[in-house]
Amino acid sequence: MNFSEQHINLFEQICAEWNKVEKDIKLAEQVSGKAVIPSINELRYAGRRIVDALAKARVPGSEHDVAVLLAEACFDCHRARHDAIDVGSSIIAGECEAMVRHLGYEVILKTYPEFPALNAQLVKARRMIAHSRQNRDEREKIYAELEDVAFPGLVEKFNALKASGPIMVELAKSQRRKNAFLLLGFVVTLAGLVVSLIVLWK
Repeated sequence: MNFSEQHINLFEQICAEWNKVEKDIKLAEQVSGKAVIPSINELRYAGRRIVDALAKARVPGSEHDVAVLLAEACFDCHRARHDAIDVGSSIIAGECEAMVRHLGYEVILKTYPEFPALNAQLVKARRMIAHSRQNRDEREKIYAELEDVAFPGLVEKFNALKASGPIMVELAKSQRRKNAFLLLGFVVTLAGLVVSLIVLWK
């Protein structure tokens, strides 16, 4: 079984891409807490193509077919990387929106002052992903930038935010109790005022 220089280069590219995918999947799993199925499926497709390429390489005159299969496997790895980043950033966006909705900015900022920086980084990442979908020629360049800098930093900040979650929940409960007492005091005061006015009118 002899491989050409082109085949060897493609194998090296697949290996490099596969290593990147594993890193991206691990980051996305830190966010989601479960397997990133879209990326895993793409890796399955890549693996199938690699097996087919190895089988095809035993057939004389199949150099072109082998190269095509390996190139497709490399592209599957690209898609797996993109899926992992998409899934991770989408979950972060949803979790942040839920936190703001249920806890409010005041509680979040008291516990995690870095939240504005996290949100700005998230908005930038989501904008880059949207741009990549409109500009297919620049997609790999955009995702490479996301992968190298934006996504790891985003996950790191989000994990720090999640670590502060229990404190935020307790602070929110305490604030609600405080607000309830204030409301009760207002109602009692108002009731007293109404009673006083009624007495005066009599």
